[in-house]
Amino acid sequence: MPMKLIRHRGNNHATHTAIGPFGRQEFIWGPFNDPAGNDLVEVPDWLLENGKFREALRKGVYSIEVDSSVAAEQLQFQSDFHQKRQAAADAAVISTIDTSTNRDMIAIPCIGPGARAGVACGINLIVAAKAKDDTVPLCDTHAHLRNHLVQVPTERNDPITGKEIMTWRKVTVAQATSNPDDIHQSS
Repeated sequence: MPMKLIRHRGNNHATHTAIGPFGRQEFIWGPFNDPAGNDLVEVPDWLLENGKFREALRKGVYSIEVDSSVAAEQLQFQSDFHQKRQAAADAAVISTIDTSTNRDMIAIPCIGPGARAGVACGINLIVAAKAKDDTVPLCDTHAHLRNHLVQVPTERNDPITGKEIMTWRKVTVAQATSNPDDIHQSS
């Protein structure tokens, strides 16, 4: 579809709405000599056949740009201006991101008993990654079990931190014995 470059000559923003081959379309111009270059808009040729738009052209509200080098330069300026504005917006957003280390939050499942025997509760608990081993991972429903669990080593190391992986086990009470060889472990 052939296009024309139209410059807005007014001091305020301008909008022109017209019905074209693809339905209702709206064209928006910035004020004359807009710093962002929005006073120059590429419009389809059919808009020049619109009576209200032709009347605005005759009154000098808009003008048709005929110097293609100036128009191309202006369109390039618009593109560059938009890219700079986008880069500034990106930099503003990035500057608000907290890049401190060890501030990650993770979800760990509740280890309390589930609805079926042998199945853990599994409700996700959101905790700081650096504090994931500090407390027993129990949801509010199972929080009363906190004093019945102890942390024990698994003899495996975390591949990232190199620390020994710990797990939580339920404390059991066994009959007292005087012979150390009679002590047995239960899990």
